[in-house]
Amino acid sequence: MYIPFYNATETLFKTHFKPVKTIDYWNNQFDQTEKAKAVKYPAAYVEFENPINWTDAGNQVQQADTVIYIHLGVMDLSDKPTKIMELAQGAFKAIQGKTLTEGSIHISGKLTRNHTSLNSYEQIKEMVIGFKCTLYDYSNCPDNLTEVSPSLRITTERK
Repeated sequence: MYIPFYNATETLFKTHFKPVKTIDYWNNQFDQTEKAKAVKYPAAYVEFENPINWTDAGNQVQQADTVIYIHLGVMDLSDKPTKIMELAQGAFKAIQGKTLTEGSIHISGKLTRNHTSLNSYEQIKEMVIGFKCTLYDYSNCPDNLTEVSPSLRITTERK
């Protein structure tokens, strides 16, 4: 279920923000640098809010208002967080207002920054940016349903 959203986030970075050299799922990598494999920095790790609460939008489409957290990291021996702040500002400019797509289908509403936090681990500086959005899961839609507009809420209630 998360794979299309992760893939779309990865594509968004590769298309709109080239400085990032590593993109992967978040798994507390910055706490585990001694055990982890070699990583090319700057790195971006994608974390989905947990849990994601889905609601029905009709025609087997589900949607969820959620936050996608991007953990940006740079290897930096200085005490100043300048590098990570510049990287985070570039990522914000590249992603703010974009949508996640799978092919030509929008699988999210616009991504809007709603959270930032700065962290430091020995030689790694981290900036977490949360992007609020609505995700749309079309994976259980009938095959003959060709398009559902994300801005249109479909309901199945009868009066």
